[in-house]
Amino acid sequence: MLSVFDSSEGTDGFVRLEVSPYLARDTEGSMIEAKRLYKAVNRANNLKTIV
Repeated sequence: MLSVFDSSEGTDGFVRLEVSPYLARDTEGSMIEAKRLYKAVNRANNLKTIV
């Protein structure tokens, strides 16, 4: 997907990662987990979803 992201100049090719639904009522925990996922993946095309 990174090649799609690069060739579309960042308009397509995202990989979506979701924060655990167990953190739904834990704002601070959700933010910590989103930051952890961002660092773990370390790609420009990762997209975090907090539901």
